[in-house]
Amino acid sequence: MGDKVISEQAVNTLEIAGRKVYIMRLIWQSGGVSYDVYEDTLSGLELLTTDESFDTIPDVDQLSMLLSGEGK
Repeated sequence: MGDKVISEQAVNTLEIAGRKVYIMRLIWQSGGVSYDVYEDTLSGLELLTTDESFDTIPDVDQLSMLLSGEGK
């Protein structure tokens, strides 16, 4: 049985280049913390950090790269 998320909380909402993004803090059973990024789209929230979460809260430059397809 692997590690699992025990808590997920929104920690920031930003608008970057006209796109609304949410940063979510995930707390893992093992005590680890990571951050996922979601974009608010017409069909709902879309997870942008599908390959890998951030270890720390991403800054505006990291979010801009993620939105352009260059980031995580």
